[in-house]
Amino acid sequence: MGFSIWFLQIAYAIYIMVRSAYLPPYDGQMIVDQRIGAWIALPAGILWLGRRHWLNVLKSVFQKAGTGEELRNKVAGTALLIGMAGMLFWLLWVRVPALWAIALVDLMFLFALGLTRIVAETGVPLMAPDTNYLTTLANLVPVAWRTAAGMYFSGVMGIVAGHLNRVCVTTVMCHALGLDKKAAPRRHVRLAGIFFGVLILSVLIGGGHPACADLPSYHLPGRRMVAGRLRRGRLLQGIRRAAPEGFRIGTRDRSELQPSSTQWIPILRAPATERYRAKPYPF
Repeated sequence: MGFSIWFLQIAYAIYIMVRSAYLPPYDGQMIVDQRIGAWIALPAGILWLGRRHWLNVLKSVFQKAGTGEELRNKVAGTALLIGMAGMLFWLLWVRVPALWAIALVDLMFLFALGLTRIVAETGVPLMAPDTNYLTTLANLVPVAWRTAAGMYFSGVMGIVAGHLNRVCVTTVMCHALGLDKKAAPRRHVRLAGIFFGVLILSVLIGGGHPACADLPSYHLPGRRMVAGRLRRGRLLQGIRRAAPEGFRIGTRDRSELQPSSTQWIPILRAPATERYRAKPYPF
């Protein structure tokens, strides 16, 4: 099933008009618990229904590929394991508590799996987990896990697993590969390599920072807007004075990231806190 993107815009505008005129006031935060549960239950169901396929992919990682399908599974499984291991190592490196870092990686995998499945099958990137979901789940863990670094990077990971993943290259790649039902498995491997190169270029062009690739959606005017804010040092302003110290998500909106305390942004090893706070991050 497919329809024009222009029709989607008109239909959605009509829905907003009718909803604003006839429906009672509604706050999306009223059903946060249900939404979080759905974003965990949906990918869990995907994993359960496809458990045999996931097992075959895992076996292919440690076996020699004899067919094109086995090669495709081997490449996909290896990329997944390396990516998850890399995220875990990075979270540990930035001093996120070990158990919470493992939980973050697992939750990001679940959110990304559910979101990729929806976008890849429909081609309509209108749905995504909220950036606050990971920090909301932090209320269930011991207080010792909720360090300043742990909560800050829960916010960063919430952006990556939600709004960024909705329009990222890997999600679009899965959509593109699914459109060609007759393509040979080895062709999928070649296309995956090409898309991976595009992913690396998008990170470099986007400035290497999630803020440059979220709300602007990879458009140059939006990137200039965010980059201008970063150069002026707005990135390092306090998020909200009323926020509990050390327990605030590291985001103010989807166009810029702001630390909630004196934690640094460890894309590179940071200098002393006082020096970093006095000097904007060099974008």
